[in-house]
Amino acid sequence: AYDNDSYIHEFPMGLAYIASALRNAGHNVVIYNQDQFHYPESHLTNYLANNHFDVVGLGIIAGYYQYQKLLKISEAINCALSKLFQ
Repeated sequence: AYDNDSYIHEFPMGLAYIASALRNAGHNVVIYNQDQFHYPESHLTNYLANNHFDVVGLGIIAGYYQYQKLLKISEAINCALSKLFQ
């Protein structure tokens, strides 16, 4: 989940349903909720570089601001991946 600079926290229910289904199928699921702690994208890059994940999924609410955040988060993920394969 992305950071929308809000201090009202509502956990994304769609993500909760997906996580629940994956856990019920025996998978480990980690949810990094940037919106809760307001970490910068560099924190996400380091988190991904220091932990192993088979899949990274993103969730946002539609809108131009969220689109811009999605681009920054995608860059953070790509940066973490490039660190893994050096």
